[in-house]
Amino acid sequence: EEEPTGGWPASLDFLATCSEAEFHTFLAPAALMTKLTYTATWGSYYDKEAFNHTALPPGWELGLLEANPKTGGMRALTFLQRNTQRGVVAFRGTDLDSSGVSGQADLCADDVLGSGGGRPA
Repeated sequence: EEEPTGGWPASLDFLATCSEAEFHTFLAPAALMTKLTYTATWGSYYDKEAFNHTALPPGWELGLLEANPKTGGMRALTFLQRNTQRGVVAFRGTDLDSSGVSGQADLCADDVLGSGGGRPA
């Protein structure tokens, strides 16, 4: 079975029997994309120097669609591998630094989701 550039196979069946090294090689692009959702979007982890196009996995480019509100909320980036017509939507998780608006919004959302709607007990 032919593997597209970037090492992403056409099927995920190999994950049932692959070595640890093969698993890490497969997962590395997705892990980097997820890291970029923290460092290349607004929030306490934002680092304007962290993102440049050389930071992307080989063969991947940043997509045009993103969710990156400065005032807090869900953050996600899209990535495209044009030669295979594959795409990834990588979502950022919780911002644990509640000193900024991003962390405050996530703290509020976590409270609402964790306590059954944010209603007093």
